[in-house]
Amino acid sequence: MPPALLQRIVLLAHDRVARAAATQARVAEDAWMLRQPRAVRRSYVIAVLDGPPHPHAQEIWMLGQSDEVRTSYVREVLQPALTRPDPPSPDPGPPDGILSSGARRTDQR
Repeated sequence: MPPALLQRIVLLAHDRVARAAATQARVAEDAWMLRQPRAVRRSYVIAVLDGPPHPHAQEIWMLGQSDEVRTSYVREVLQPALTRPDPPSPDPGPPDGILSSGARRTDQR
């Protein structure tokens, strides 16, 4: 299955499925997204994955979210990252996370 299709299926899944997938996520941003309500995940798919390619698409989407969503991102992703030691230099291989732009968009519509 192409990564973009799997990404889309998981993000649009029912909350119980997405939350179960969140427990297996290796990237904090992915786990956070998968814990969000389905409507939030759907809006991400529409704006970022299906939207026109833009280098700041994820940032634009995030800034358009409610205070509750943005605050949860800061609390669950950004603040914990401040207390973790710097990870070793990343392997230049493909990104691992479902939110990684490597599987950002497909032309299958």
